[in-house]
Amino acid sequence: MSRPILIAGIAAAAGAAALFYAAPFQSTGSQPVTGMIPAGAQLCLEAKDLRAELAAWNGSGEKQRWLASRRYEGFSRSNLFFKLQRAWQELSDAAGFVPGWDVADSLAGRESALAIYNIGEVQFLYVTRLPAAAAMQSVLWRSRARYETRHAGGFEFFVRTSGKRTVAFAAARDCLILGSNEDYVAGALRLLSGERLPSVVDDPWYKDSASAAGRPGDLRLVMNLNELVKAPQFRSYWVQRNVAEVGLYSAAIADVTRDGGSFREDRVLLRKTPLTAPPTTGERLVRLAPDDVDFYRAWSEPQAGDVAALIQQKIFTTPAAAPINRDQAPEVDVDAPTAGADTDLETRIDLAPLEAPADRTAQLLRALLQSVKLTGAIQIQTTEPVADGVFMKTPTVIAVEAATAWPATTIPQVTVHGNLLLISNSDALLGEVTARLNARVGASNSTAVAVFRHAHARPGYQRLMSAVDRTAGFFSTDLVSLSEVFRDISVVEIRTQDQGARVRETVSYR
Repeated sequence: MSRPILIAGIAAAAGAAALFYAAPFQSTGSQPVTGMIPAGAQLCLEAKDLRAELAAWNGSGEKQRWLASRRYEGFSRSNLFFKLQRAWQELSDAAGFVPGWDVADSLAGRESALAIYNIGEVQFLYVTRLPAAAAMQSVLWRSRARYETRHAGGFEFFVRTSGKRTVAFAAARDCLILGSNEDYVAGALRLLSGERLPSVVDDPWYKDSASAAGRPGDLRLVMNLNELVKAPQFRSYWVQRNVAEVGLYSAAIADVTRDGGSFREDRVLLRKTPLTAPPTTGERLVRLAPDDVDFYRAWSEPQAGDVAALIQQKIFTTPAAAPINRDQAPEVDVDAPTAGADTDLETRIDLAPLEAPADRTAQLLRALLQSVKLTGAIQIQTTEPVADGVFMKTPTVIAVEAATAWPATTIPQVTVHGNLLLISNSDALLGEVTARLNARVGASNSTAVAVFRHAHARPGYQRLMSAVDRTAGFFSTDLVSLSEVFRDISVVEIRTQDQGARVRETVSYR
């Protein structure tokens, strides 16, 4: 996480410490801090112990490698970075000082929550449990004389505005409250005082997500997807670039739990329109994946068109064409009756016509896949050097399971074993897979499973990216540096349970 991103949300909390002197610091009992956040947020990030999480991040090798990486260097030149930096500077001007990591650490308590009300304008409210003695030492408290005083819920709070940015903060009953809008802070204080006002935990998107997820992890992120997908900033900067798919869900929640040197992320996504839950058939194909491959994914009830497209991409990849000689214009049939005629304004005469010869193998394969009911599929892939020792190749096997036995076929690179169809670009990997046809089938309620062996894949991945670039560039520097940041992660595993009305995912980072 970059400095501006974190400071914009948490270190801006430097403003919150000043108000604690106005009221006695009594224990709030079991009231969760999220109960002090007014309704209407777009997302809410919660931590059981924010101070411990910040300490873990600041002391981690991942942080040091991230800040020194080419990927971070590229990010620091991005439009998103500059926008966040500008928002951070504006909040700093409103707070009256420039917050840094030391300020963020001083204002990080234990149980904490950060709610974002508008991701485009970086409108937020931060609430943390922080003892009065710690709040008194904050730079915000020392700068309170430059703030205007307000009252809400029987507590004092402070407000300061510079340009279009506002910083408001309060400290009451061992709680530090900071917001980018005085109404947020006033609402939090009224909720803290016991007034019956709508809070974020009453919002249907939050309540339904929390109910489906159950016990929270060390960190919890709850998202109002109905509202987030409407934001142009979300559509522009959401790194997965799958807004259309995300738009099928009304809300989502993710809990991260630390377990020694490993992490587990439990997600729940709530569908707007419930579907029929697919069977859990994908798991039984996992037995086909050798223990030393870089990656595999198995899933239930695949669509024939999707499988055909995957096979076309991974197995029957079209070889790269010869470079185009740009020194000469393409030949054009000038004898054609309409060539260059004023009645034909759509046909370009400076480019040779495109040729799209039918791929007979792909057509036969697609027809075969559509002729039966598909119950499961698995993609198995790894990397290995080619004979010259310079370049890399990606041996791949795709196995497709049908409800009945496959008909005999003469399609190249395709073999049939009962109700399993296997297609590969590597005889060696195919041999390893077929040797596991009778392996024990594991029991699971997962509808999809994916495993990426990062530690095993890294050497080949780095060589492959270097071969793609030829010279130092995006693949061999930016992407490889991201792999280096997370070099301590050996394996990532994702298990999905599609329950119709909701989708559950468990991601394990080992």
